[in-house]
Amino acid sequence: MWCRRWNAVQGVIAAAGIVVLAASPVMAKEQHSDPGKQLEFLAKKLELTGEQRSHVERILNDYHARLQSLKEQLESLRSEKDKSIQTVLTPAQQAKFEKMKSARHGRGGWRRGKRSADGQGT
Repeated sequence: MWCRRWNAVQGVIAAAGIVVLAASPVMAKEQHSDPGKQLEFLAKKLELTGEQRSHVERILNDYHARLQSLKEQLESLRSEKDKSIQTVLTPAQQAKFEKMKSARHGRGGWRRGKRSADGQGT
């Protein structure tokens, strides 16, 4: 009985959370970085009971911890990839690659097809 109820609660929370978050992509992006804010948002919008809130809080905290771990792994892989690329480049290409990486970090990603100040595509 409890298991069936718990599955129903999880299903309702997941479905409602997806609907709410999909309806507000900007808010969703902000709240993924802070499980506390996401919990408050969901609790308010979904009118969660105390028991539901407690379950959702555990789910969000677990998700956040796992997401942080994945982000760290991704950064490690990116660093490994960049070091491998550096090994096949000439010194001039290495300097240009470093400049491109700095631009990538400053803007959140590689710029495709855009011209830089020196007229070169990135």
